[in-house]
Amino acid sequence: MADIGFGIPLQSNLNKFNHDLEDVSKKCVWFSQDDLVPTNLEAIKEILRLEKTPLRYWLLLAFSYKSLGHSESSDSLLKDSETLFANEQGGPLYSSLAYHNLTQAYQFKNEEDRHTKYMDWTNHYARKTEGASMYHFYLLKGHQHLLNFTREKNFEYLSSARTMFQHAINLNNTKIIPVILFGNIMAMCSNYQMASVYYLKALLMTTYYLSMVDNYFKIADESNEIMFELSLARSQLIWLKSLLLFAIASCQFSLGDIESANTLVEKSISVMPMSISYRLLSSINSYKLTHYKDDFDENDPDTQRLFQEYTKTCLLCYNLDKANPLNQLQMCEFLFHKGEVEECAKKLQDLQKLNLPYNLRSELEYQLGRIEHFKENYTEALSHYINAISLKSDFMVARLQLIKVAAGSSDLGLAREHCDFLLQCLHKVPIVLKVSAYVYLCSAREALETNRWEMLKLESVNKSQNQLDISCMFHTVQQGMGRLIDERLLKAVSLLDDLMTMENTNENDEEPFETLRMGNKDKTDFSDPLALEYYIRCLEMLVSRGREYFCPTLKCYYSEYFKLYRNESPQFNNNFGVILMYTRDYAKACKILQDLNEKLLVGSNQTTELNNTNAISSNSSNEDLAKMTMALTVRFNYALALEFTGQFSKANKIYSALTREYPRYTPPWLRKSIMAFKKCDYENSVRYLDQVKRVHPLSCEPYLLRAYHLGRLKSFDEAIHEIRKMFRAIPVSTYDPYANTLLASLLIRKSYKLPQTAGTQQIFPKEAMQYAKIAIKRPSVCNFYAANCIAVLLALNKNLKASYESFLLLLESLSVTSHMKLLVNKNMGLVSAAITLAFMTTDKKFDRNKLNKLKVAKTQQYFQTAISNGKMDKNLYICYIRFLFDVQKYEECISMVETAKLIFQDDVFAYNQVIVTDSMICTYLRDAEKTNSVVEMNNMLSGCRFITSTGDYFLAMNQRGHGFMTPEMCNKLKQILSRIKTKVMPHITSTLPHLEKECENKQKAREKRLQLQLSIQQAQEAKKRQMEEERMKAAEADEALSQQLLKEASEIASEILTGKAPQP
Repeated sequence: MADIGFGIPLQSNLNKFNHDLEDVSKKCVWFSQDDLVPTNLEAIKEILRLEKTPLRYWLLLAFSYKSLGHSESSDSLLKDSETLFANEQGGPLYSSLAYHNLTQAYQFKNEEDRHTKYMDWTNHYARKTEGASMYHFYLLKGHQHLLNFTREKNFEYLSSARTMFQHAINLNNTKIIPVILFGNIMAMCSNYQMASVYYLKALLMTTYYLSMVDNYFKIADESNEIMFELSLARSQLIWLKSLLLFAIASCQFSLGDIESANTLVEKSISVMPMSISYRLLSSINSYKLTHYKDDFDENDPDTQRLFQEYTKTCLLCYNLDKANPLNQLQMCEFLFHKGEVEECAKKLQDLQKLNLPYNLRSELEYQLGRIEHFKENYTEALSHYINAISLKSDFMVARLQLIKVAAGSSDLGLAREHCDFLLQCLHKVPIVLKVSAYVYLCSAREALETNRWEMLKLESVNKSQNQLDISCMFHTVQQGMGRLIDERLLKAVSLLDDLMTMENTNENDEEPFETLRMGNKDKTDFSDPLALEYYIRCLEMLVSRGREYFCPTLKCYYSEYFKLYRNESPQFNNNFGVILMYTRDYAKACKILQDLNEKLLVGSNQTTELNNTNAISSNSSNEDLAKMTMALTVRFNYALALEFTGQFSKANKIYSALTREYPRYTPPWLRKSIMAFKKCDYENSVRYLDQVKRVHPLSCEPYLLRAYHLGRLKSFDEAIHEIRKMFRAIPVSTYDPYANTLLASLLIRKSYKLPQTAGTQQIFPKEAMQYAKIAIKRPSVCNFYAANCIAVLLALNKNLKASYESFLLLLESLSVTSHMKLLVNKNMGLVSAAITLAFMTTDKKFDRNKLNKLKVAKTQQYFQTAISNGKMDKNLYICYIRFLFDVQKYEECISMVETAKLIFQDDVFAYNQVIVTDSMICTYLRDAEKTNSVVEMNNMLSGCRFITSTGDYFLAMNQRGHGFMTPEMCNKLKQILSRIKTKVMPHITSTLPHLEKECENKQKAREKRLQLQLSIQQAQEAKKRQMEEERMKAAEADEALSQQLLKEASEIASEILTGKAPQP
């Protein structure tokens, strides 16, 4: 490292630390990094004092010591220089002292006493700098704002620093340093274009000064002492030129202009090779290697050349400055990617012994964690990644690796926490979206499996595992963690949707999943098979949990997947067949499942032959069990597809074979019962269900299917008895949403049937409401419409409060699709409107004083939300218009009527507008505030004209036989027209002239009052100005008198002291 340093010219012949120049008469002392140690400090000071070295070398040595970590030695040099150069060059001296104390203050920011002491010294020297040189003061304040920004990450400090450096440039536009600092600020603000402009400006200045130095070399005398100064200046300018070329190259690299960046950094290396230039060149080569085209070939000569150049630049960067920790970390990165993991780990362990800055310590912890991650030691890797993030919170790569390790070690809670942080910062980065979607998908699976396992443990407390039936676990899972599972799945779907539509995203007002349900594939990128597979898995789980409206989308994505990629997974193909059945594409589903069934049958036969000849191990038995389970599932699904396509005999044959081979397999028994019921073979239908009850006494499905069949036969008592028998046999089924919905519906239908047969009054059963509330409080998506019907029935039977609460539960839980939102908000608005208007009713009359504005606003919100999700529902507009009319919100009512009139083109809405306008005018005529306003009266007159013209038109059309009005509507309209023409319009037309005259008089009076106030104000201001002028004149007179008296006193004193008369 002896070749890295600087020289100081000497005047006398010193033997210590000196190196000969070409001329023996000229000596200099050379300081390398090895020389700048605290033990040599006093000797160096002695040399500087004896040689009477200028201040710039004292400062150069001080900051060299500081850059090597010797702050005490730097402080000593600065204090000695203050003693020697106190009366000259105050700007650079005091600014250097202030900056040194400022950095010390930030270093000890956690120690209050030392921090306060250094800040006091900083302020002291800052004031001295301000008095000595404003240029250096602006540079100092700019650096202070930069330090504040690095500590607090507040971009206001960057703006302040930019202002300070701009002031420095304006004061002295020949200096290079403030121009470079201003460019650094632009780069920190990510304004790389402007940063390049300032770096280029500094480069031009540097080139100009370098040419001047070269010209001095040509004309200067070689024996002149300035030659050494010129050589030092030339070396510094060459270094600065290389550094500026590197800075411009970095900006171009950040802007994406890779070729320009490559050319500039090579030019920087040609001017002066530096470690940072080679580091940038290695980054450029790495970028070229990782951002290849579709036709990338690893054996291509250009690719091999790039690999060689990348390796060469990494080694050159390291060899130029091996002691630099950053270069050592980069070499560790190079070794890791090269596959030399042990060598990399050894170097990283050596680096752990050094006292590195926070940012390098963070990189060190990240690389250590990556090595442990590579060795699959997830605990240690997690610890290192957490340390890296704690040292540098915005270290996104380390946080992303932490998420992967946490997901791999099943700590999904930690993974989700860091995913949410990354999504806030980097919500448009593809890898972040993909990893986050995977984490949320795994979290949903974990919650689902955990819930199922808990249920199994709960059920197996008093029962044998052999008696358990897991075919009906779907409802129990929904009762527990259903909402959490759905939220995580929908979050994953949203992230994957953003990932696959990132390049073609346009602003629209559609709902998050509206484009999915419409099957819009034009904006979707299917180039990532892993993302597409994640998407399909999420949609599969959502469909299996009752969100059938995703089936068309899932079918679309399955089709795209099989078009682009090959997947031989039986489970994947089976799921595709099931989704085709969901979407009623039975023919295609039958074909796919038939091919898969034949393929699995051949594979199972081969496996059976091998097992007969070889001993069966535990692993092979598990694999055989999985294959057998898959073959059984595919076989049943194939039978189901045959049944749906009308091939009942083939389907029944497969069902019968399954029940013989696997008598404990529930689904075939249930399908046989359904087919027998459709054939009116009720005896066999019941027999099949009884068989399931014997095999699986804890299964809800035979009871529910039997109750449903009895309900279809209108045997409501027997159906109700069947469900209650299930509740007694299986206590956990009392919370099943479908069972409670079915029971409530049967009770309601029974209550409707009895009055029709007996001719008695209908009585709504209270127990039906009880079961309905249980069903609605534990909703599942597939239970939505049944729960909605029960809530409607509650409202029809005047149980408004219970109905309102039921709709509120549906609104909170299931407001996903537009149709569901329309349905729930519409019904919610109707119930809320009924409750609101019921409070206004007194003795069958409306009392406007009892109007609850909060409930009115809530009802309007429900209606408006419903309209936003279903703009073509005519009845919805009519209900909303009537509600606004009843609560006397006439302006909003008329606006809504006009909107409906434009949408539906129906004269009924024009007729309603006449009724509403008439009521509004009659109401406003009773309001003194309205009748005293010219604007309101003119509006009422316009409304009257609309009523007369529209009413006459409707009556004329009705007389011609083309009208829509009934006789009652005609009579009502004639009454309105008679009142408007004979009473209202004459009253308004007679009143308007008086109101206009009165309004004109008020306006004139107001203008006179304003004019008078203005005159008074002007008079007051004139008086104030006069008083101020008089005061100033008096002050000037007093000042003149004081000057005269002082002059006379001076003359008298001079005469007394000298004995002579003073000269005039």
